Amino acid sequence: MPTAPEDGKLPLDRWGEGDWSVLPWQREVVDQGYNSHTWQVAKGDRRYVLKAVPESHAAGFEAGLGVAHAVAGHGIPSGAPNATITGELVVHDNDWCWGLLDYMGGTRVDTTDPAQMRTVGGTLASIHRALSVLPAPTTVMSWNHIDWLLAENEALEAYPWIQRAIREAREVIPDDLTAGVVHGDPRVSEFRIENGVGGLLDWGEVMYAPHIFDVASTLIYLDDDADKQAFLRGYLEHSIIDASELAHVDAMRKFRYAVEAWMFAHRERLEITLGQEAGEHTNASILRMKQENIEAVDSGKSKTSIPTT
Repeated sequence: MPTAPEDGKLPLDRWGEGDWSVLPWQREVVDQGYNSHTWQVAKGDRRYVLKAVPESHAAGFEAGLGVAHAVAGHGIPSGAPNATITGELVVHDNDWCWGLLDYMGGTRVDTTDPAQMRTVGGTLASIHRALSVLPAPTTVMSWNHIDWLLAENEALEAYPWIQRAIREAREVIPDDLTAGVVHGDPRVSEFRIENGVGGLLDWGEVMYAPHIFDVASTLIYLDDDADKQAFLRGYLEHSIIDASELAHVDAMRKFRYAVEAWMFAHRERLEITLGQEAGEHTNASILRMKQENIEAVDSGKSKTSIPTT
């Protein structure tokens, strides 16, 4: 990873001259980015989030900001990007690329509150509906072209269970699921609710995939006491998929766990720790957890109960 940007060298002037200020920001552990740095900034009385990702992530970052902009155009809060004074959504500066995002107010989700979890599900489904006519950006990962996950790979030699799980999940997930542009990583910590309206942040993992990829991605980060049924009911109320597609959500959960393990195996090999400094987990402990998650899916211990109404 490049050397972290310094607070005094932020390229805020690309969004206009003026009295920019960097605000104190006490982040929670779940807000620490694995591949990014963020600052809360202000110009006058308006707050923003300035985000920087390594230049190597530029294509996906720019595609994600474009999708966030499209979602905001449908009236769904998304932490949408602001254009520079010359019209770009992304600024390239040294080893980093930058975006200035709308600051999203509202509150974090109480996952035990059925009304809030229903809002989360409805928000995710509304996003899928809004993006259903959007062509997939050419620079993002596509579900139809992910065989590279199964290629021979030195970083995975110590973890043969990762590619085995990817292969097993892919074999049982049908090819005809409803697909489109999806968020890619809609963990519940990225949702906000304000006056009953839900929004979703952080669009850096946008891809083309079955809609249940996102549903599974939300589910895998919910604690045992979270109201998963309310989330799924909220999703089905607003979704464009048939409820029968959720029968495959556990296979997709297995796939998601395995792909995350794939990523953390590479982080472990490259000794990348960004995003873990304030947390309780390391790459190695997360790998153990993902293996346990996969085993729980295989054994049926973590089977998802699908709402019937």
